[in-house]
Amino acid sequence: MVPATIGTGPVRVAERRVTSVLFGDLVGFTTLSEQRDPDAVRELLSTYFDRCRTVIARYGGTIEKFIGDAVMAVWGVPTATDDDAERAVRAGRELIAAVREFGSEHGAPDLAMRVGVVTGEVAVTLGSTEEGMVAGDTVNTAARVQSLATPNQVWVDEQTREMTTHAIAYRAAGSHTLKGKALPLELWEVNGIAPDSAAGVAVPLVGYARELGLLKSEFQAARASSSGRMLLLVGDPGTGKTRLGSEFEEYADELAYRVRWHRGRCLAFGDGVAYSALVGAVRGRIGAEDTDDVPTLVTKLHSAVAQWVPDPEEAAWITPRLETLLGLSSGSYERDDLFAAWQTWFERLGADGAPVVWLVDDLHAADGAFLELVDHLVRASAVALFVIGLARPEILEEHPEVATGRRTTTVHLEGLSEPEMAELFAGLVDGLAPAARDVLVERSAGVPLYAIEIVRSLIDRGLTLGEVGRLRLREDADPEQILDPATTAGLQVLITSRLDLLGEERRTLLQDAAVIGQTFSAQVLAAASGRDEQEVASILDELVARDLLTVVRERLSADDGQYAFVQTPVRQVAYQMLARRDRRIRHLAAADALEPLAETSGDLTTIVAEHLVEALRLTGPHDPGRDGLVRRVRRWQIASAERVRALGALGEALVLYGRVIDELDDPEEAVRLHLVAAEIAFELGNPEIVVQHATAVFESGHAGADDEAQARMWAANATRILGRLEDAERILTPYATADALDGVNDVIASFVAGAWAAVTLEQGRAEESARWDQVALLRAEAADDARATYLALNSMALNAQQAGTRALQDALLEAGLRFAREHGLRRELVQALVNRSDALISVDPKRAFGYATEALDLALASGMAGIAAYGQTNLMLVQYVTGAWDELTETASRRPAADGLDSEERLYDYGAVVALQNLVATARGSEAVAPPTWEELDPTSGGQHGQILLMHLGTLAAARGDDRQAIGLLRRSFELAGTVTGISEEAVLVWTLAIERAVATGDLDVARSLLAELDDVQVLRERHHAERLRLSGTVAAADPSSDPALVEADLRAAVSELSDFGAPPSRARAEATLGRWLGSRGRADEADALLLSAAGTFRELGATRWLDEFGLADRTP
Repeated sequence: MVPATIGTGPVRVAERRVTSVLFGDLVGFTTLSEQRDPDAVRELLSTYFDRCRTVIARYGGTIEKFIGDAVMAVWGVPTATDDDAERAVRAGRELIAAVREFGSEHGAPDLAMRVGVVTGEVAVTLGSTEEGMVAGDTVNTAARVQSLATPNQVWVDEQTREMTTHAIAYRAAGSHTLKGKALPLELWEVNGIAPDSAAGVAVPLVGYARELGLLKSEFQAARASSSGRMLLLVGDPGTGKTRLGSEFEEYADELAYRVRWHRGRCLAFGDGVAYSALVGAVRGRIGAEDTDDVPTLVTKLHSAVAQWVPDPEEAAWITPRLETLLGLSSGSYERDDLFAAWQTWFERLGADGAPVVWLVDDLHAADGAFLELVDHLVRASAVALFVIGLARPEILEEHPEVATGRRTTTVHLEGLSEPEMAELFAGLVDGLAPAARDVLVERSAGVPLYAIEIVRSLIDRGLTLGEVGRLRLREDADPEQILDPATTAGLQVLITSRLDLLGEERRTLLQDAAVIGQTFSAQVLAAASGRDEQEVASILDELVARDLLTVVRERLSADDGQYAFVQTPVRQVAYQMLARRDRRIRHLAAADALEPLAETSGDLTTIVAEHLVEALRLTGPHDPGRDGLVRRVRRWQIASAERVRALGALGEALVLYGRVIDELDDPEEAVRLHLVAAEIAFELGNPEIVVQHATAVFESGHAGADDEAQARMWAANATRILGRLEDAERILTPYATADALDGVNDVIASFVAGAWAAVTLEQGRAEESARWDQVALLRAEAADDARATYLALNSMALNAQQAGTRALQDALLEAGLRFAREHGLRRELVQALVNRSDALISVDPKRAFGYATEALDLALASGMAGIAAYGQTNLMLVQYVTGAWDELTETASRRPAADGLDSEERLYDYGAVVALQNLVATARGSEAVAPPTWEELDPTSGGQHGQILLMHLGTLAAARGDDRQAIGLLRRSFELAGTVTGISEEAVLVWTLAIERAVATGDLDVARSLLAELDDVQVLRERHHAERLRLSGTVAAADPSSDPALVEADLRAAVSELSDFGAPPSRARAEATLGRWLGSRGRADEADALLLSAAGTFRELGATRWLDEFGLADRTP
């Protein structure tokens, strides 16, 4: 529980405000004073000072100081109004007129004044009414603008002009370079007064009928299809996102059927607030209260799981993963496992047919991991799940992929038109005169929030009567007062003027709340502010009455019963008013208040860390408490990183670990964190980062035996993936024999042996690789570690594949598949399914299709983007071989929206996927798939990376019709495959394409050489044997010196075997080759039947280029 108080509230000595500063200086007074005695000059100055005070007071300003014959005044201190900038400019004009009159009265007609007015943020010393009340760059700039102004003129900066252009006319004064400014400043000269310048809220829904209708229709589409859909509402603050969400909630409430509503907010406080919107949704569903202790929360969660997840085994799987999400356990799971569990939770909520709705506020504050979760849920949901995302436009700049999902609709909210704004004002306040309404419409700039703030200001000033929903203007309301709130276009000034009406006690508490966050409890606020909780609750109720705060009354929301700022800009302005010292004090107080709660709400761990980080940022380098604060920050940052990693937000966790490591001064702790970061980077598929972290460990001099072995294992695996096989071997050299691993933990030793097996296999040292596989399996079994055992079996199967020992490979793959199923190894099960399907593609395509489909479905449902690509590749291989090319194109699109192709990292995962698409493009003559980044990579890099790149570049060249370039690239890819991981199914297709293009170009020597190369690797399976016959016959048919009997025998056998296997594309090419050869030998009847069959298959495939290649475009039944 949070203590009632933490001492008296911190004393505030300063705050930050947006103010307008005026500097005025006399021109010609020196000459005047030289002609008079000192006493007369003193009297003149005294009179002049009085005139200045009168003018400035008349316009609501405060004299800050006189400097000789210059005057400095400020507006917005101690109380802001929404027209401070205009008042300052008007005061400047009147000061000039007063000085002119003063000169005439005292025989100095040439006496003049020049004035500069600048608006910006300043630091304000609270309670001061004398010199030094305000400070900052704005003050200095005002003085320098004044010095540039011509006599008897007021010059202003761009911000002042923008905030007063409705009331003041200007002309450009040019661009000027000021001392202390890096860039020139645009200045403006006042040119008179613009025409007509004298002249809780129930908000009607205006202008958004189409958007609300779209929300409803997308929801109904999700319900009708029992699938996931998302509608993304994008707009600037104040444009109506929250209101549309509320309108849709009312609509859902009125439906005749049940809708299960959830709400959550992505916290924008800083990095590391992982899945906060999901935490909010789950806490709301289970009925969690802010004051619940851990046992109570656990009881509520278990009760909810029992209610919604009837299957005991499934409930036992989901429960610990939800506990991890809520911070109730320290369990750590892979992200794909968490995604699958959370998806299942939502699906069980909608299992009875009730649509599930999840409104996610502030989606622009989400990190990549959360957006991937949302994308996963929308794509994979098997029930009606409708996600509403409310976000600012920056989300489309930082995460453009969020709007590209096939089931996502994006709606951009623009400002309302003038007629719509007029309708809005008419609905807000009765009795508003058309002229006044038109001015307010103009000032609101099409932003509904501006209109709402204006009306709230009217209420605060007592200019309205009636109740909310039936407001009307007072009959005796002064027209100028009615227009007052609208005289600034700046929302910050508008809100500041409202906050100043609160009085010191209410305003400072509101600022304390702004430090804590958008939502908060009275209990936490009382602790953070050092006030009595009852006193705080009383003031909060007053702020609710003033429509600055609201009490969250959202069913099934974790924030239910808490207080929240009505609008985010209100919180931002309240926070910005605090001085640096006060921000630091309050961040520390917030961290102190939240620490006890972090024990029962894991998502608060990162918030505590961010409060401390912000406090440290505001702490001076020589502050005596800095060292202690640094240690406290590091402790909470590490806890935050661990929490984020446990939730599977790996990208965010890697950033957090890296940040801590950079600032850590404990070398042993740094070793531990580097190892964690290396593992995370490997899971993310970022080998360069893996190498950086792992190398830092074994070069640190502080790593123990296990740590160094583990680091070298990570580094070796990463460098191998990058194609740097010699570097990988060098890294592993300290463990060059099995005996060298004797002092290493069994599991780690197994992984090191596995790294050796992979490196030596890719180097073509198969026997050595097999010996290391044996070591890996022995150490894994000694540790009784299921994952290590599976990985050793899988590595043995890969070795058997390259050795061509098919029976052993099949046996090992089957053993690995059973082992993964029996031990519940989800990721390893997907890998086993992928490998088993790969081995069956050219043996039993139906079984291969089943395994590949299961692998892809399970991987995508579990968020395993990387390994999903391998299941995707195998499924597409089956579809290519069996002629299901349209389905192949559809399968190619099945990848997470966040996985764009155009990056080097994606080549490893999706190179084969793109190559298969380009094989189809080669046959069809359609546009090739060509990620620009891939074409810029080095094809001589070697290793598996180089082999995949050569395959891509070769198939791309073929699709573009460049046969000679394609042959060279494909041949190099095939040769490299034989020394890396064995001849894969993709490699066989590459080999096939290279031979076909060599024959097409008449290069029969290359074709014969390629045929011999496949014979050398000796991995022929059923389809491979049939393809070998087809291609042997194809090469022989192109050579007039070939034995006709052998040509015909090979091609007829190929047609028969390929037909039996079920490979229409290759069977049709064999028919076309044989038919053309028979036709050239005068056997037209036999040839026609074959050519007609081939042409029909080519048309079914859409293979127009193949029709042209064999001259069959006009061949019809």
